Amino acid sequence: MTTRSKLIVGALALVFLAASVDQALAGPIGDTGKLWQTRQDHYYDTSYGGGEITVFGYTGLNNAGYTAASSDIGTPDPSFQTFCLEAGEYTTNPLYFVIGSAAVKGGTGSSDPLSQGTAWLYSQFVAGTLSGYDYDASAVARLASARQLQEAIWYLEGESGGVNNAFVFAATPHGGAADASAGYLGVYALNNYSEEGHTTLKQDFLYYSVPDGGTTLMLLGGALMGLGALRRKFDA
Repeated sequence: MTTRSKLIVGALALVFLAASVDQALAGPIGDTGKLWQTRQDHYYDTSYGGGEITVFGYTGLNNAGYTAASSDIGTPDPSFQTFCLEAGEYTTNPLYFVIGSAAVKGGTGSSDPLSQGTAWLYSQFVAGTLSGYDYDASAVARLASARQLQEAIWYLEGESGGVNNAFVFAATPHGGAADASAGYLGVYALNNYSEEGHTTLKQDFLYYSVPDGGTTLMLLGGALMGLGALRRKFDA
């Protein structure tokens, strides 16, 4: 293999490494661990069984990637707000999670990939920019928004109890119910179990992550710089 070929292969390897790092690191709570969940007034409709869920006590560092509109609401903190993926599953405390890209027991099969529409809605919710969502924590209107978003997520995931509402309409140009790839828009599934052995399935949640804190961009930048240097060398 020539020197030029070796340099090209090395640069391409950096690109593939960057992509693998991006998929392997699933954010500040890690790829697997333990967490607790709770429901709060004005966020979750206990009579209906849907809305925002507060996740806390996870075995990780923080809630990086979440904004003030979607994190550290109530106590204890750090915490983040999430939604259920399955209409017919229950939850408990503590939960032992594994980061995934599908609901383990979803509405369209034993493993139901997240939809692109769900990923888009949740990424917008996390950023505090979801149009039509009332983020006012002191208003009962937030509960109505949370219920509508929960119904939209269930609809897009093929779950019973889902409703084709304004949030579904907003998500339609962003992929709708089409399957999303792993980590699409930074959104993953928290596949939850009642024990460390990951045997008994519990309710799955949504999770947002900025996976590698810039590692991917640095690796890609290094690869591109290497390719640039290679081109200059052999163009000289």
